[in-house]
Formats: sequence, C-alpha cells, structure tokens
Amino acid sequence: MKKYFLIAGALLLVGCGPSQKDKDTAAAACSEIMSTRNFESAKRVSVYNAARMNLGMKPISSSSEETVFDIAIRYGGFDGCMNLFFPPPPPPPKTKAEIEADEAAAIAIEEARLKEEEEQRIAAAEVDRKAKEKEKYIAENTKTTHLSCPSLDQDIERDLVTDPNSEYGAKMWVETIIGPKRFALIELNKVDGDNPELNGYISSNVHHDINRSKPVETSCYYSGFAESVGNKSFCAGELESGTPREYTYTKEESSSSYGHSTLEWVEYSSADFLLDRVNLLASESDMYLGNLESYTFSRQYQCEVVSKDAYDQKFQEVQSKVKAAADALRAELDERKSEEPQI
Repeated sequence: MKKYFLIAGALLLVGCGPSQKDKDTAAAACSEIMSTRNFESAKRVSVYNAARMNLGMKPISSSSEETVFDIAIRYGGFDGCMNLFFPPPPPPPKTKAEIEADEAAAIAIEEARLKEEEEQRIAAAEVDRKAKEKEKYIAENTKTTHLSCPSLDQDIERDLVTDPNSEYGAKMWVETIIGPKRFALIELNKVDGDNPELNGYISSNVHHDINRSKPVETSCYYSGFAESVGNKSFCAGELESGTPREYTYTKEESSSSYGHSTLEWVEYSSADFLLDRVNLLASESDMYLGNLESYTFSRQYQCEVVSKDAYDQKFQEVQSKVKAAADALRAELDERKSEEPQI
C-alpha cells in the first residue's frame, strides 16, 4: 500500500511543474530580454510583464520588484531570468548528520581563524621586540667621531711691494698664505658592540665645500646651514647625510689612497664625498682622492679627529654667520616696511 502512495505522490509532483508550453513562453521572453542592453530597463520590464501575464502570473509593479528583476538579469543571465518565472524548489531540509557536520566545520574554521590571529599577534610582538632591542643596542653602542677637514687648496693674498734687492725701487708680488680656502665638518656614527650583525656605520653627516673667508652664500644645492627670508635664502656649503658605504679604494692606482679602506657617501649613483680611513684624506670626487697634484687641491681635504667641543664650536661659527646674514636682511625689510606709503 505504501508503494502506491509513493508513486501517486511522485506523479502529483510532476503534474504540478510548468508545462513545456509555459517553459517555451518564458524562454522566449528571457531570450528577448537578454538581447537588450543594460540601460533598456523599461523594455526589459515590459517584455517580462507581458510573458508573466500570458502565464497567468501577476506582473511586477513596485520599484523593489524591479530591482530584484534587474539584479537577476544582470548577474544571473538567462538562467536567472528563467528562475524568476519558475523559482527552483527549496533545498530539502538538512539531516541531523549534515547539521552537525556544518557546525563542526564552522567551529573548525573559527578555531583556525583564532589560531591565525594569535600567530600573527605573536609574530608582530616578536618583530616589535626585536626592533626595540635593535634600537636600544644601537643607542647604547653608537660611537661618534668628529672630524675637522681643511681643504688642501689655500687662500693666498698677493701684495705688490717694493723689491728690497732692487736699487731702482722695482716692484714685486708677494704671496701670503692666509689659510685653507674651504673646510668640511664630519660627524661619523658607528655602532661597535658585541653583536657583529648590528655593528657598522650608520647615518652620518658631512658638511663640505664651506668657504672659510666668506661662508655665507645665497645659492646652495643642499645645505645643512640654511635660512630663508622672504624669497631669499642664505646658506653655507653642502650637506651629505646618510649611511656611508665602506669599501676598498681602487679607482686610481697612483693615488695615495689606493688599497685603503674608504667611506663613501653616495647620492643617486655617484659619490658625493669620500673619506680615506687610513690617512684621513677626503675628497668630493673619487677621481681626485689621494691625488696630491696642485690642480686637484680644490676638491680635497685633510681631516683630523677633533673633540666634540671643537667640532661644535666650528659648527656654531658657521651657523651664526648664516643667521647673522638672514637677520640683517630681516632688519632691513622691517625698516622699509615701517615707512608710510604715499598712496
């Protein structure tokens, strides 16, 4: 008897489904709808409603229904359109075993997510710990060396005087060396402790090409001594700031620096300043380092290690001269600004 009921139920389900004619009507409407373009929404709705009425269905009339229709067509295509006419049957209810399996899977996914978050937190904490340890190590083991570097090029004063050996009072030129024409100041930082992986040179500053007699300029490429007043700038020399590269100098075999350990400050791809760690010669060009011909003196310096106080004094002297020039212009502009306009 149970078998008869099952067969009858199956026939009833088949009989309740859409007929082939209804399917053909819906398919024709969906084909026409899919041949239209996205902006032809009014035409799509008109075709859709006409087919629904032919099938004895209620046409859509509200904006929310039109939105559902538009989304189904845009993202579901032809199949999405057919599902609007004949919605697929709901899935059968899950068995107890399936529900338990879903719950177990959800628990496993959540546990995996929490585990991953914890691992990421631990990893981030470890990175932060190492960064702080490194920062502390560098702060505790950084040694700073100060160097003062007069240029090999000298300022020479020429005076026309009477030649004491001439009985006719002939004139002669007498040259007096006043001092180096330029100078550089180097603040060299190096980490030196019991951790070889973290030891080495770190960011250091080189102030160079500072004119000894007239340090203040109005046009510098990049200076560590600079002040602006209005649209005018006052500066002194150039600044190279960064971590120097340590290497063995082999550019010129005739150089006295050949084979020496050398520090190089590089910007872009070319060296802007070099320091021979052995004889403390320095240069603004790797071609001239250690080349003691007179024509290269303007690009070279002879450095010496000085105390921090001596370095700071020299640094302050340059800084004060730049500030004085800027303050003088400020005072002049303030005086002119105080004059009463005539109109």
